[in-house]
Amino acid sequence: MDEDYMLIVENDADCKEDSSLLYDYNEETFSLFQGSGIDGQEHALPISELRTLILNHVGTRNPYGNCRKEFIKNLAGNFLVVNNESGEVSGTAPTTERYRGSVVVQEIPQQISVDADNGNTFRVRNWFSFSATNLYLMVKSDYPVFYSLLEKAGLGNNKINDFTFLSESEDYTVFAPTDSALNAVRADTLPIPDLQKLLMLHFVQGKIIFTDGSASPGYYETTRIDESSTEYSTVFSTIYIDPGYDLITIRDNTGGMYTEIEEAGDVTNQMAGRSQGDGTEVFPMMVINSVVHETRRVLQYEELDSN
Repeated sequence: MDEDYMLIVENDADCKEDSSLLYDYNEETFSLFQGSGIDGQEHALPISELRTLILNHVGTRNPYGNCRKEFIKNLAGNFLVVNNESGEVSGTAPTTERYRGSVVVQEIPQQISVDADNGNTFRVRNWFSFSATNLYLMVKSDYPVFYSLLEKAGLGNNKINDFTFLSESEDYTVFAPTDSALNAVRADTLPIPDLQKLLMLHFVQGKIIFTDGSASPGYYETTRIDESSTEYSTVFSTIYIDPGYDLITIRDNTGGMYTEIEEAGDVTNQMAGRSQGDGTEVFPMMVINSVVHETRRVLQYEELDSN
């Protein structure tokens, strides 16, 4: 009863107009409708996928309102994106009218309850949409030099579209340097072992850190294998990160600011994840397990506060 859930639903009137959730009272079944007229297609909605739809609309907390954007984990393993400047709330993909519609709409939830003891309920006119981009393909597309260096270092496998040093069961925050930043430090001239250490320092494991200040400041473990490791024990290098409101600061070895990542549209808070289904689901079950932030400075271990 100490939880502070954010439940977002369509009411009955909107559901009757929306093709994304239809109920047959005679058959006692749910379905949805894609398209219109003779080209329209009805899709049966099993209980498991109905559950996915609902859980995607239950945030594990309510917005705090102290930053431009907040990222609230939902009960399906995705995130709700709250724009505190416009009031818009969405899933990890743009909201559309009707099921997989072509018209993108802005949903500003209206609060309809204030007396619950474990959260608040809000109304929307359209169900949210969710997608999960593959991390490997995102880096390949958006950060070509970073990607090519990861391949050169033997850390990627383009046959399976995956990074070989990452675990499917772990969460990651990736600080992706720009092409110009990597070229400036001549990263491509490093010996392979040193290149691996440099690149793996940019992957923080165990935590998804957004620019909304929801994570605590402190030392975070990267995927870089530290020099203190032995044949019996693997130690990972840490770096000090201060996740503030609209800003992530990485600290240098004097306690000052090494680099800052400010919330900025498409180059920060880029979420990636994986599907947990076989691709045939009407509402696919997917999990967000990483976030990418662009950085204009390459992280170099000797210059950082590494505890």
